[in-house]
Amino acid sequence: MSEIVSYIVILCFSGLIAQNGLDINKLYNSKIIDVYKTTSVEYASSTGFKKAYPAIGMTKYKQEVAKQLKDLELFDVNEYKITATLKILSTGIIQTIEIQKAPSSRHSDQIKKIFRETSSWFPAKKDGAFVDNEVKITVKVK
Repeated sequence: MSEIVSYIVILCFSGLIAQNGLDINKLYNSKIIDVYKTTSVEYASSTGFKKAYPAIGMTKYKQEVAKQLKDLELFDVNEYKITATLKILSTGIIQTIEIQKAPSSRHSDQIKKIFRETSSWFPAKKDGAFVDNEVKITVKVK
């Protein structure tokens, strides 16, 4: 059984790159940024397609979003779901957030802010290049 090896941009550089709108592909190809050799399920190979994912991992991301939403007490119900589609650019920046399902639309700006600020994102990868990607997420708040 062969080990799948991939390269992941150092997390702190990823955040800086995403915040400043820099092109990860250009920086990677010009060797300006460092990479670490690692085994990874999300970035398992340099071929094929791997969707964008939060730097803290999807499970932790959903937990953090749910916790923040619960702490704000935006809605008069104890349990609810929020479904959103995030467009993640090839730089790792969240370009748009569309809320498909929520108990009410009156707090959509606060919800979007939580989705945006909870974690930086690793962009999707297709055939070895970073690409734009839409990610649909459902968060259960209990």
